[in-house]
Parts: sequence; C-alpha cells; structure tokens
Amino acid sequence: MGDRSNYFRTCLLQCSQANCPSSAFFVENDLPDASWARQQPWYMKAFLWECEDECKYNCMWDTVDRFRENNYSIPQFYGKWPFVRLFGIQEPASAIFSILNGIAHFYMLQKFLRAVPKEAPTFYLWRTYAMVSINAWFWSSVFHTRDFPFTEKMDYFCALAAVLFSFYAFLIRLIGYDRTWKWTAPALPLLIFYTYHCYYLTFVRFDYGYNMVANVSVGVLNSIGWLVFCAVRREGRSWKELMPCAVSVLMVDCLMVLELLDFPPLFFTFDAHSLWHLGTAPIAFLWYRFLIEDSLHVHRQERKTGKFL
Repeated sequence: MGDRSNYFRTCLLQCSQANCPSSAFFVENDLPDASWARQQPWYMKAFLWECEDECKYNCMWDTVDRFRENNYSIPQFYGKWPFVRLFGIQEPASAIFSILNGIAHFYMLQKFLRAVPKEAPTFYLWRTYAMVSINAWFWSSVFHTRDFPFTEKMDYFCALAAVLFSFYAFLIRLIGYDRTWKWTAPALPLLIFYTYHCYYLTFVRFDYGYNMVANVSVGVLNSIGWLVFCAVRREGRSWKELMPCAVSVLMVDCLMVLELLDFPPLFFTFDAHSLWHLGTAPIAFLWYRFLIEDSLHVHRQERKTGKFL
C-alpha cells in the first residue's frame, strides 16, 4: 500500500508541517505558510480540498513516481488507485459516467411516463424503480467527485437499494399485483436485509468485500430470474418482443466482470469500475424499451381479461 510506505509518510509529514497549521505544532515565529490557500482555485474550494488533502494528493504522485523509478508496481493509497483529478473531481471518469447513467434513466423515465398510462398495473412500480435508480446514480457521481465517509456510505447504500428494488420489481412481476400481500410479502424480507446491511456497514464494520458480495448475489438472482422469465413466461409474446429484456440482462452480466476485476487505471483515469459505469449507461435505453412494452402488454391483458397477470 502506497500510503504505508516510508516515502509517502515522510513526504506527508514534511508537507503538512510546511503548509498546514492544524496538522503540526510550531513555535510562534515558525508558522506554516498559508499561501497555498490564497492561490487555491475556487473550484478546489468548492469541492472542499483542504490543506491535508492537497498534501496527500501531491505526495501520492511523488510516491507513484518513486515506485515506478524503482520498477515497483503502482500502489494503491487508502484502498484506492491513484487518479488524476479534473477541476477538483477526484475520479473524473467514474463521476462523469455516473452522470451519464443518471441522465439515461431520467430521459427514459420521461418516455415511459408518456407511453404508459397511469392505469397500467406496473406504472407506479417502474416509475419508483426509475427514481430509485436516478438517486443511486446521483450519489455515485457525488461520491466519485469527492470521497468522504458520508458520500461513500450514500453511494453504497443507494446502489444496493437500486439493486434490491430491481429484484423486488421482478418478484412483483412474477407473482402478480392483484392482492396487497403480493406487494408486501417480498418487500418485508428485502427491507429487513437492507436495514441490516446499512446497520452493519455503519455501526459494525465497513466491509468492502461483504458489500460487493451482497450486491453481486442479489444481482445474479435478479439476472437469473429475468432470463427464466423471458424463456418461460412469454405470455403469448414472440422472442423479438422479449429480446430487449434478455439482451439487457446478458449485457449487464458481461459487464459485471469489470466489477470483479482490479487493475491500475489506464492513463490514471479509467479503471475497471469506471468502465463498468460507462458500459451500463447505454443499456438503460434498451431496458426501458422492454419496461414500456411489458407495461403496455400487462395493461392490454388486464383490459382484455379483467385480471392481473
């Protein structure tokens, strides 16, 4: 780990003593120089880059250069790869791609609202799904812009909320909507699990591995469920009509491999996680195409038979 190396620690100590009044003890006539604060661009202040943060950032790159000079592999710092920041954005690729995902969901939500009548049984289900997804991508962009404990937790919690709600929507689509218990029965265990997950990460241990396993496990169950749905419960529709669903799920499954990979970022900008975000953005257009068609299909069947599917 780069942040544990002697070179980084020495650099950080020297930088802090020279520039950061709150990080060291000095005699009255030997105060640190605060010129860096006067020269700091407004956007760096807006993103809350403090003196200690600047020292960590600059010493990180000094350490990376020293490692490379000695033919060592590029190290991680505080559990993260080194990224070149852009206008104060800590991980610009992941932040920008997260925004693109949010825009894609928002744009397709507008199409959904225009195409699907409110009387459709799944109208409010998928509208809520879109809002939960947009919220998740919002916090993803915030977290990748600036990594603080609060923004990190909001990113993780909202991401799992989106994954769980997607799985909940599948369960509702599978068992139907004609009884209140069908809405509440799958919701209760998922809500209990979500509450425990947030409690554990907040008050017991912030475990990155456990969080990854939880998200991937629910995602895999969701993927298997939708693929089986497309193969078995076609409800009189052709494969062509269900193709957007199956293709969307398979594309997400393929991209999920990126979440399991871990390599130094290309050009110190594009890591596996950012490429995952890049890949998921266009899938939203195909997925909502299925949601619109499926919601209209359910609505037509309800009006035709007088029953929920």
